[in-house]
Order: sequence, then structure tokens, then C-alpha cells
Amino acid sequence: MHLSHKQEWFKDFEKIPPMKIYLENNSIQEVVGRGKMMASLKLKDKTTPTYFKNILYAPGLAKKEFSVKQIVSMGHMIKFVGLCCVIKN
Repeated sequence: MHLSHKQEWFKDFEKIPPMKIYLENNSIQEVVGRGKMMASLKLKDKTTPTYFKNILYAPGLAKKEFSVKQIVSMGHMIKFVGLCCVIKN
């Protein structure tokens, strides 16, 4: 599951009935929407936009939660550079 607190990052956003989710750090967050987000994947010298579906919108989150383990299990490689990361296939 992927979560974000920034509604403006979503593409095709839709409101959903509020539901509570429980995170690994024992916190409870309310989810009020879902949609997809775009990430730029750099493959060799070409950058390709890629969409991640079913991202949940939880406005109470302190920051965007990103599952490195889940992205790597999908066959991608993640390289952290400064304050950002680059996802490679």
C-alpha cells in the first residue's frame, strides 16, 4: 500500500468514504481518497513517465510514504541521489 498526504500529486483522484488504516509504527491514519501518481523512470538515456495506481490519500500523514521494498519487488532499482530518488527498471 502506498500513501500520500499531497492531493495535488494525484492524477485521476477520487474521493472515497473515510476509512482508518493502521501503520507499522502503530499510528492510525484516515484515508479519504485514492488515485494514481506519476513517477519519471530513467532507463539508460530515456526518461519515461510511469503511473502507480491505487495510491491512498491520507491528509494527516506527515510526509509521503514510499515502499522501497514493494517497488524493488516489481523489478525496479531505486537509487537515492541527494534528497530525491531515481527509479530504474
